Amino acid sequence: MSQVSNTSCMYTKVRNCSGGTRTFTYLGKHGKTLADNETYLHPGNLITELAAKTSKRDFDALCRSLDDHHSLEIISTPAVHLYDLTRGETQILALEGGDLGMADPCWKSDYSSVFNDDE
Repeated sequence: MSQVSNTSCMYTKVRNCSGGTRTFTYLGKHGKTLADNETYLHPGNLITELAAKTSKRDFDALCRSLDDHHSLEIISTPAVHLYDLTRGETQILALEGGDLGMADPCWKSDYSSVFNDDE
């Protein structure tokens, strides 16, 4: 049976690991307040988006959250999508048990989380 397609592989997932409730001004349009261990999904690649802004203020704040304060953890960023000309299909890079391989993208109607590292 097919799974319902989704777009989860197109988001950056972050987690508040500060030990308490904290507001991250660079998340969302006007900042997001996250409880300890709460996650947030940001559409697209948060790192690329903040780095591309004219002002470096938000990018620097993200770096401080990751490096200096250890208050935020990046769980995942959007998947790397690659088109296989031989197979005529798109696959994403996937990591499982320390092995790098490929899997179907989340948005395919026949999405499968089956990991394949031997092709």
